[in-house]
Amino acid sequence: MTGSTQPEVAIPDHVPPNLVRAVDPRYMPGMEDCPFSEVAKLHQEEPIFWSADARFGGAWVVTKADDIRHVLGTPEIFTAVGQTGFAALLGEEWSLLPLELDPPEHSDYRRLLNPLFAPPVVAKLEPAIRQRAVDLIEGFKDKGEGEFMDLFGRPFPVTIMLELLGLPQDQMEQFLKWEFDLLQSPDMEAKVK
Repeated sequence: MTGSTQPEVAIPDHVPPNLVRAVDPRYMPGMEDCPFSEVAKLHQEEPIFWSADARFGGAWVVTKADDIRHVLGTPEIFTAVGQTGFAALLGEEWSLLPLELDPPEHSDYRRLLNPLFAPPVVAKLEPAIRQRAVDLIEGFKDKGEGEFMDLFGRPFPVTIMLELLGLPQDQMEQFLKWEFDLLQSPDMEAKVK
């Protein structure tokens, strides 16, 4: 979808126009040629800017490591609460766990989840994960060409998640649709469904 026109998003009055950037990777010019060099260009401009990404209603973007550490390390100033906006889409108020929690609550959930993703646990999953990659590649290798994200980039992590959750792989298309609608669709009605 790169090269398309990015949907409009309202820019808050407090955001200076010179700090507004269109950084949604789906719409950045040049992403089809070399996404790495396009994203690297963000580091050559203002270290903090407003992203007019319509998927999330716009947001401040911090590009320098020291600034990112400061933001992540000072939850009393920069909160994660309500940042994904999923509850607000439904007209509700709840936190997406653990992403929308600040310390110390965030740390409590991370302590519960970390053992599930510890290196020895993940190492045991490697054969199944490797087989998922092979299966996907086998499904398109003889086509001669194709869009990497459609054929591998989006389906692969979904197959892993289905594996982790013990859900059948034949549900992948439904999960891909939900993932697109919730995380990528500019259509707010699709997000809410």
